[in-house]
Amino acid sequence: MGIERIEDWTRDADSSVSGDVVHLRAHTPRRLEPLRPGQRVGRYVVLERLGAGGMGVVYAAHDPVLERTVAVKLLPPQRLTPGASTEDVLREGRVMAQLSHPGVVAVHDAGVLADGVVYLVLDHIDGRSARQWLREERPDWPRALEVLTGAGRGLAAAHAAGIVHRDVKPANVLVGRNGRASLADFGLALAARVDDTDTCASAGTPSYMAPEQHDGRTPDARADQFSFCVLLYEAVYGERPFEPENLPDVPPAIAMAVAVTVGEVRPAPKGSSVPASLRRILLRGLAVDPEDRWPSMEALLEALDGVEAPRPPIGGLAVTAAAVLVGAAAALVGVAAIVALV
Repeated sequence: MGIERIEDWTRDADSSVSGDVVHLRAHTPRRLEPLRPGQRVGRYVVLERLGAGGMGVVYAAHDPVLERTVAVKLLPPQRLTPGASTEDVLREGRVMAQLSHPGVVAVHDAGVLADGVVYLVLDHIDGRSARQWLREERPDWPRALEVLTGAGRGLAAAHAAGIVHRDVKPANVLVGRNGRASLADFGLALAARVDDTDTCASAGTPSYMAPEQHDGRTPDARADQFSFCVLLYEAVYGERPFEPENLPDVPPAIAMAVAVTVGEVRPAPKGSSVPASLRRILLRGLAVDPEDRWPSMEALLEALDGVEAPRPPIGGLAVTAAAVLVGAAAALVGVAAIVALV
């Protein structure tokens, strides 16, 4: 069963994951009408709208069968690759549903509604986006690295399953109240699984897209690695690695594309405590040529695991030790004086 009592959505019979393949229409359907609390998407009862992004709209919903709150994401056909079928999307949804990893927002169900609208049923994360988390918590670099590498491990798991995310950015990472980060919004990955086409190659968010995406080439897992390193760089330094020139009459997206494809990373901010070892790791992941990056997300994560906070300099330790000795000596003098008085 599809969405109940939504005008212009119920002109065609609904389809399910196990039903016949429904091909997306050539025309662009009407804009998705907002859902009201109490309306249904399949068996799921809408509670409230959580937000919207480039790939669709997300609602909190109640699952009356399992008695739990879930997130339901609607992917309208105009957001999918031209020529794709809903079966392409559902097939990838099934692959994602097999990804049982704490660093990935789990997919529990999927289906097709009237006019070819695809819905995905996901974990409902009690938390906020990494963008909000970084802005509100302002974590130091060790904490930011610790939390966000959790999403990196989820990305590595997706790559192992043959899925390229294509839009890794802070807004697509959710940080729960338990401090666990999970990668969400595989919408572009779902949209792009079409045989022999690179229609979605340039899709994404310009500030986080790899050079090959800006150039219109088909991205692979190394593009995700680039985007993840942009995310980490921004998290630990408080600014993005590439600074586009502010040129008159040049759209910001074009200016960013030029900066990224040139590959000149801005210097570290003055006074930054981020160790040089971490910077070297990130710079390799931000290489313009995909061949110059880390061979995989697993290799990148292994390198990140070896990063340690810098230890105090030897001179600083000597000064600290001297201060301790002076304090101890003063204490002894005080004790001696008390004994003498007794």
